[in-house]
Amino acid sequence: MGRDKGDKEETCSIILSRPPHLLLPPSLLTPQLRDSDNTIILETAVAANAEVIVTGNLDLLMLTKFNKIPILTFWLIS
Repeated sequence: MGRDKGDKEETCSIILSRPPHLLLPPSLLTPQLRDSDNTIILETAVAANAEVIVTGNLDLLMLTKFNKIPILTFWLIS
């Protein structure tokens, strides 16, 4: 039996109300970072299937890669 429109809207509402890190599989959870605002950068890169993360943020650069995504600075790729 199919779901009605109300069920779908409720499911979307529940998903959108959760913090983004709860939507990632446990194997993709981000490491503890000094600045928790950097977490969204890593999660977005995974969600977007990014090939590389380019940043000047030293905390992210210290990771060198996340989930097989290299983390580089502009000076390393130019």
